Parts: sequence; C-alpha cells; structure tokens
Amino acid sequence: MPKKTDFRDIDADMIRYVENNLNNRPRKALDFLTPAEDMFNYVSFGVLHLK
Repeated sequence: MPKKTDFRDIDADMIRYVENNLNNRPRKALDFLTPAEDMFNYVSFGVLHLK
C-alpha cells in the first residue's frame, strides 16, 4: 500500500489479504520460515528464532 494511505478507506478483506501475504512470506532472519510457522513452533514447542 502506498504511504499515506487512509486505512479507513480499505475494506477488511483487503487488510486480511495483505496480512496473510506478510505472515506467510519466508524470512531470512527466521531461517526461511514464515512468521506464522515460527509462531506455531514457539507456541507448540517453545522454539523461537532470535537473531
């Protein structure tokens, strides 16, 4: 989304779409796990990637 976007003009479906894309994008800092996978590992097994 462009800077200075007024989020009051964005519908909930678009916000969920962007949120889903960000949470399911692999991250080098997480050893190429997605944030969602890393959170699942933390909640399930107490393993959290910190760098």
